[in-house]
Amino acid sequence: METYRHARIFLAIAVVAALFLFLGTHGLIEPDEGRYAEIGREMAADGDWVIPHMDGFAHLSNPPMIYWLTAASIKAFGANEWAARLPSALAALGTVWLVFLTGRSLFGPAAGIAAALVLLSSLEFFILARTLTPDMVLTFWTTAALACFVQFARGKRSSGQWGFFIAMGFGFLTRGPMALVVPVSAALFWQMAMKKIGAPIRILWFRGLSLTLVIGLSWFLILSLRYPLLFHYFLRYEFADPFTTSLRGRGQPFWFFVPVLLVGLLPWTIFLPALAITVWRHWRKTRQRLILGWFVVPFLVPSASGSKSLTYVLPLLPAFALAFAGWWNSGTARGLVQQHTKIGSLFFLAFSIALVVVVEGFPRLGLIFSPVFLLCISAFACVLVLLIWFFQQRVFTVFFLMAGGTLSLWLILAAQVEKVSPLFDRQASVRPLVREVKEMKAENAAIFSYGVRANGLEFYLRRLVGISVPEADLVIPPTHAQSLRLLHSPVDCARLGTAGTPVYGLVRADEFEKTFSLREWRVLGRNADFLIIGTNPVQPPTNGCGNQSRKRGHCCFAGSRTWLQPFGAQRPGPGAGPAHADELRLWQKF
Repeated sequence: METYRHARIFLAIAVVAALFLFLGTHGLIEPDEGRYAEIGREMAADGDWVIPHMDGFAHLSNPPMIYWLTAASIKAFGANEWAARLPSALAALGTVWLVFLTGRSLFGPAAGIAAALVLLSSLEFFILARTLTPDMVLTFWTTAALACFVQFARGKRSSGQWGFFIAMGFGFLTRGPMALVVPVSAALFWQMAMKKIGAPIRILWFRGLSLTLVIGLSWFLILSLRYPLLFHYFLRYEFADPFTTSLRGRGQPFWFFVPVLLVGLLPWTIFLPALAITVWRHWRKTRQRLILGWFVVPFLVPSASGSKSLTYVLPLLPAFALAFAGWWNSGTARGLVQQHTKIGSLFFLAFSIALVVVVEGFPRLGLIFSPVFLLCISAFACVLVLLIWFFQQRVFTVFFLMAGGTLSLWLILAAQVEKVSPLFDRQASVRPLVREVKEMKAENAAIFSYGVRANGLEFYLRRLVGISVPEADLVIPPTHAQSLRLLHSPVDCARLGTAGTPVYGLVRADEFEKTFSLREWRVLGRNADFLIIGTNPVQPPTNGCGNQSRKRGHCCFAGSRTWLQPFGAQRPGPGAGPAHADELRLWQKF
């Protein structure tokens, strides 16, 4: 009992440190963090909780849950990186807690703690718990759904069945139909297992899924009723395209998620073969059926889809953690656990060696990480390996050493993110560049972003900027006033400013070299692939700023590439009538 109490204290300390330490020290990583944070900031500022806006334009390419949570956090704690990432950290906290409860219910108290620590220290879970994306929130809802289902299926809470369907509905509001795949698959596998042993459970699939869809489709239906043309947009772009097309260049081979999973589970990857064999041997047991349904089908579905992302396997990691906990806590596997743990401890040596090799191979990293820092990391790894081998007969001690050592390494690296940000190229933070703009006392300056998806610019400036048409992701037509902020070519950039007003812009380095005139623009700062440029004070641009033939986009109302053309709708003409009144009225506040 005393050991269990100490283990719970260790888990609590590990959770707080892993999820909240250094959470707001580095700038927003582009493009995802910048986009979600800016949409949340605008939602908190303008009070429109129905239609998300990015740089003042309606942004409808994701369900609203992550925007609501981010806006609420920013409303409570201000527009800063810590507040922006807090929803992901809290979702991770909830997921770890649910895995602890589920592991304790299925395999015993010690297994609950083991499952929570394995999940918390897995590389992908640790990274995404500290990153602003919808994926951790989705993982919380899928885990919550199955935690409720386990309580219901084991006869402990009849209300758990409704919690199962309600959680899926909120998951739908977070990531769309993918939120149904994991819970439905796992529940069906459990139901079939119970039927096999002659103890069938009755699941109210029709009524339950109806409730799920009422919750999950509510936001989509509200907007479609307000703007009927959005029905086709949602049906195709949100529901069909992620499964049938390589959306936004996310096409990858079928086996794409195999290496993603192997890396994402570090340092616990070494245990994967033994776990797979154990689950396969005991697949007829209801608990193993649950894990199979939680993992296998949800792994195959995104693998077969046209659109793939590194984060899609995150909802599967709780299943791995539970499988590990059950295997680790079983007395029959104790010897095998010890062998794998000793092998797994070599991860720390491999990590330190790999870090030294990478730093030596990239001279720019050598300027960031000092030899003393690398020496300390290597010494720490060696001490951990020695301790694990010394206490190899004490399974609990070795496990906590491995989990604690892993979390310590991840936190050390998390503290260095700001230093290595310039190496991220197009994923680097624009925070250093915004600081340079603010130092110029440019409160009245015209500012734009051209050809980049880095909405951290607006987030840090606390204002809207001019933006190139493709990056505006237009779905609902803008008003005339908003159209003035849309940049169709480099010519429009300098025209944002009036006489005597400076103009500053965020562009990519390669874009600047191709499309902007050095006679009229100068580079004021650089971070990774991003440049801050300004009009040349010696020769202010009066009739253009670059090659007009290099157009980034076309006018929403005048060109052949209209904002609704892919969905078969006609663009509004110069004399657009009442049919477009509601769409246009939306933008009057801007």
